[in-house]
Amino acid sequence: TGQAWCWNGAGWKLEAPTASYSAVSAGRAHACGITTDGETLCWGTDYDGEIADVPTTGLTSVSAGYRLTCGVLEDRSVACWGRDDYGQQDVPEGEFTDVEAAYYDACALAISDTIACWGSGWTDADYLVPEGSFIDLAIHSTPNCAVSSAGEIICFPEGSSSSVHEGIPTGSNFTQLHVGSYHACALDDLGYVTCWGEDYYSTGTITDTPTTPGWVQVVTTTSDSCALDTDGVVTCWGCCEAPPGSL
Repeated sequence: TGQAWCWNGAGWKLEAPTASYSAVSAGRAHACGITTDGETLCWGTDYDGEIADVPTTGLTSVSAGYRLTCGVLEDRSVACWGRDDYGQQDVPEGEFTDVEAAYYDACALAISDTIACWGSGWTDADYLVPEGSFIDLAIHSTPNCAVSSAGEIICFPEGSSSSVHEGIPTGSNFTQLHVGSYHACALDDLGYVTCWGEDYYSTGTITDTPTTPGWVQVVTTTSDSCALDTDGVVTCWGCCEAPPGSL
């Protein structure tokens, strides 16, 4: 049906507006989705306009961060709304295929497959984006990681003390990844999931990672990870359980 489900391991549930969605993104206290009719809806806690100021139409993708939301428009430009205390809304000009909103910053993939970032640390050039060609991007202010066109994982900025910057997996052809507060997970071209970083409070975010293939997407949060299999079933490990049924 395309209905959105939102949940966490503490039993907290964020009710999504009833609609048929083609894409959904969950941030720290709010979520947004694009319906099959092309309308963008956001729900949850509105601190700085991350919900109220949403462009209702014209978005092809959306990313909910913390008090910040960004999206790619039909003309491939990027718009951000919500907090703007560190230049989070100072989006660079250009054409982009994807955007990721975090806490104090945001990053996007350009049509040239390069990375652009703005906000805290980027606007004043304290951080440097990695050079090269990339196919996927996931940010969490720090840590931030990307998959190169060669299937390698690169995490940035250099010098970060995040546990995600240690033990970055190699030896596989990675296609997609997602970054949480203390750990990250990546999917390779054979359908295997690999997670690394800190096993938050020993909840199993790393140790309980599935060892069998058959996955098509993976996401992470602070204390859990979830993956979608080829049958449309979600499996989570760490603190949280997935909702019953297929998605």
